[in-house]
Amino acid sequence: MVGVHGVFNMSAKDHSGLDERARVLLRVKNGQWEFAQDLN
Repeated sequence: MVGVHGVFNMSAKDHSGLDERARVLLRVKNGQWEFAQDLN
């Protein structure tokens, strides 16, 4: 099922149902949010 926060595919072993498309890493740089592709 497609939802606001990602694609849900629940199973007996996966109760949240969200896959890697629902995960993002953000950081604050100069007071602004930005996507963190590589934190190195």
